Amino acid sequence: MASSSARITREPATPEWDAVELSRTLGERITATNGPGRERDFTDAILQQLRDDKLIGVVVPASHGGPGLGTADIARITYNISRLSGCAGLIYAMHMSQAFSVIRHAPDTPFFDAFIRRMLSDQMLIGSGTSEVGVGGDIFGSICTVEDLGEGALRIVKETPIISYFHHAGAVLITAMRDGEPRKKQVLVVGEKPNMEWVNGKEMQLMGMRGIVNQGFTLTTRFGEDAIFPEDFPAIQRVTMTPVINIMWAAVWSGIAWQAIDRTKAFLAKSDPKDTEVAPVMRSGAAVPSAYRRSTSPKRRCSNVESSVTLPTSRPARSIEINVPTPRGAVRKPDCSTE
Repeated sequence: MASSSARITREPATPEWDAVELSRTLGERITATNGPGRERDFTDAILQQLRDDKLIGVVVPASHGGPGLGTADIARITYNISRLSGCAGLIYAMHMSQAFSVIRHAPDTPFFDAFIRRMLSDQMLIGSGTSEVGVGGDIFGSICTVEDLGEGALRIVKETPIISYFHHAGAVLITAMRDGEPRKKQVLVVGEKPNMEWVNGKEMQLMGMRGIVNQGFTLTTRFGEDAIFPEDFPAIQRVTMTPVINIMWAAVWSGIAWQAIDRTKAFLAKSDPKDTEVAPVMRSGAAVPSAYRRSTSPKRRCSNVESSVTLPTSRPARSIEINVPTPRGAVRKPDCSTE
């Protein structure tokens, strides 16, 4: 299997299945409702529907039975998901940064061939295990190492401060240091859940992300030599992982922004026209009347005060009094005129 961008070239959509259009109508197939205390259930329902709609493995290339969508279409899917749920959109974005790394950097081996096929058949979410306790947030620095257990068996024991959506993931991409010539190098390893043991750490309740389980873990992962990517992790991070996640994050923020607009429009659509004169204008899409625009009426300026004071008014100028203290605390009566 060649490591090239040809893997992620989009195949023509069929009339029966268009991933982008399917994501646009995702909310029509979700029965769960969102709200305070229900964020996690709502996110879980979306993830399950994404699996049912086969939208988790859309990056898998045609050579392995998948649609092989590229970053543009997957960003559109991420946007549509985020317009429904920012938490689900973030999970999808993070998963895609890992999935693209597998597709673009996996060597042509039986292990990775089978793994990519499982990404599609199992609609497998892939988590990120690149952070580590004790390195000060530097993902390019690892304390844990690849341990040789003999007879081709390898192991990593890693304490990570946070992995998102771990319990939903079927695999985690894990970084570790490995002895090499002329010096140690940081490698990326596929850690599969059936070959992994873990101890739960502290769960984080992050504002705006309560639909995502963000939790620390101590992971013990067993694997073979063929689960290690041939390229060093820093190269994979710079070439694929970072660019992809930034594109997907942009799609997430756009979706969240439009979600706010959708909520505003829904609120105005339900409002009584008697409540406000602006609501029907907003519903109709017409221009806002001048009465509700920013005032362009004359302003009164006071010229003999230490700091600038501007008083907007739509009424004729009249005598006013403003007390502005001088450095010695005296009170002066400024001269005001209308411009």
